[in-house]
Amino acid sequence: MDGDPLIELEHAVRSLAHASVWAQSPQTLIDRLDQAYALASRLDAVRLGLIREIDGRDLARRQGATTTTAWLRDRYRLSGGTAARQVKLAAALHGQLPKTAEAMAAGTVNLEQAQVIAAAVPTLPGHVRAEGEAFLVGQCAVFGPRELGRLTSRLLDVVAPEVAERQAAQQLARDEDRAHADRCLYLTDVPGQAKVRLTGWLDQESAAVVRAAIDPLCAPRPADEAGLRGPQQRRADALVEVCRLALAGGDLPDNGGDRPQVTVTVDLDTLRRQIGAATLDDGTVLSPAAARRLACDARDRARRAGQHGSGPRPRPGTAPVHRPDPPRPGAPRPRLRVSRLRSPTQMVRRAPPHQLAG
Repeated sequence: MDGDPLIELEHAVRSLAHASVWAQSPQTLIDRLDQAYALASRLDAVRLGLIREIDGRDLARRQGATTTTAWLRDRYRLSGGTAARQVKLAAALHGQLPKTAEAMAAGTVNLEQAQVIAAAVPTLPGHVRAEGEAFLVGQCAVFGPRELGRLTSRLLDVVAPEVAERQAAQQLARDEDRAHADRCLYLTDVPGQAKVRLTGWLDQESAAVVRAAIDPLCAPRPADEAGLRGPQQRRADALVEVCRLALAGGDLPDNGGDRPQVTVTVDLDTLRRQIGAATLDDGTVLSPAAARRLACDARDRARRAGQHGSGPRPRPGTAPVHRPDPPRPGAPRPRLRVSRLRSPTQMVRRAPPHQLAG
């Protein structure tokens, strides 16, 4: 009917659509576009107000639809997400965001900016929501929706810094507790390969301790300049060296009645001639060269197959370590001649071939 603002607006838009713009000056074109965007924001505010009223009266169900979102989607051929966002924003502008609704009606906040504000303000504590909304509405004159969204991540720091600091401390404590609870370490044998996969998780505090222990041992050596060891190899070697130093230091708790150590079962001829294989207590097969390196890093003894009997061995960690009976008085006691204990920085090198005949 006559006098209806929407009908008058429709006539005005129709006349504008048929108006020629090619003869207008550049500044006039820019001014008209500014007015068109401001009017679009104002019209969005009107549209959202109508959606809110229709939703409040439950008119969609009277039309046979299940929800207002479904009714908007089907009637105006919108996507489900777009319809849902419009219904949600209409409800927020009606009760929770009065300043945003006023700014949209004035044409200073567009639809996308209003959606960012509607998503951010409810995350604030109740007593600072009005202040947070006013801050974001003021920033809409400078920032678009993307930049405005980035501001919302620090919104609490602006409107309530003491609350933000307290929440950050609580979140950090929760993250640290979760990281500590999720700590784990796995050593997994790779079938068919002489490899063991090491995986796991550490909390930041424990990782700092590990880094402090291995970083001094990760420094490149002259041989590394030839490409023999990359950074990942140096870290792996450093971790092994730290463990060797811990074993040699004697400060670890006892395991099965003796100091923690690596026990290798190998025939003496196999160890000297490097023919055959050696085994660990868990059945892992080692090459004679690997057994030789372990023997060179041992304290002062090596257990050899066949020299002191070959009874069944206890499972690792379930019984005290077996010690061979002392030799009879006057009887020669066979010993394995091992090279001098090397310094920790030399443990990763293989023994030269001329030392293997000893």
